[in-house]
Amino acid sequence: MPRGSTWSASGSTTPRAPRPSRTSQSCSPNDGRHRVDGKHVLITGGAHGIGLAVARRLAARKARIILHHHKTPMAVTKERAVELLRSGAPTVRLERADLTDPAELESMFDRIAGDRHVIDILVNSAGILVRKPLVDTEHADWQQLFALNAIAPARCIRRAVILGCRHVVNVADIAADKAWKKHAAYIASKAALVALTRAAAVELAPQVRVNAVSPGLITVPHGMEDIYKGVEARIPAGRRGSVEDVARAIEMLLDSPAYVTGQIVAVDGGLSLR
Repeated sequence: MPRGSTWSASGSTTPRAPRPSRTSQSCSPNDGRHRVDGKHVLITGGAHGIGLAVARRLAARKARIILHHHKTPMAVTKERAVELLRSGAPTVRLERADLTDPAELESMFDRIAGDRHVIDILVNSAGILVRKPLVDTEHADWQQLFALNAIAPARCIRRAVILGCRHVVNVADIAADKAWKKHAAYIASKAALVALTRAAAVELAPQVRVNAVSPGLITVPHGMEDIYKGVEARIPAGRRGSVEDVARAIEMLLDSPAYVTGQIVAVDGGLSLR
């Protein structure tokens, strides 16, 4: 399969279609809500975790999904596409790219544009966690974290807006406002993403809304279950969150009034209050 291909409910790749008119596809800043039904939604890191949970929820609402992935095996991403089509997505486009490589990122958007697709909504959920003491964090770690957690979202926003995007939701982390041991580089990269969210919201308004969710301790396998037991005990809600909790919050932002922009919504069971 090529790096970029679109699947329809028939299970085959779909031919190029005329590019939709932005007058019919875009949401005016004065609209009451930015509905997702029928919209083209690009989800980075969409083959697993939070990104996949978002894709599942929006597919059920008949959004046209553009599912970015990188290291997920192609057989798995094909299964994801079939699942999303069965859930209600009219089309699912699979895009493979290393977002830390500027050339690959640009090529991905070139393919989308070349196939005459628009992007109505961008969900930047691709990210990486590196947990190391500050003195052991090397230059390569800093580069990797900032490349994927901060720089790639900025580049994706730029290209998506050119293709007509009207709403961006970034996946940040409550760590951006915390001081946790062995997370310095990760915290700095997510703090950069929070700052980007606010700056982009101001610069791109009123045509484009930019918001973010900041998950707390979420059930995503990092092989670090024992490490975070102490954190879990401090959560007022009494449990860790799930990727579904975060996906619901992202959907809430997409459905929120058009006047809501530049907001960072904590999805942490109240952990950030402690």
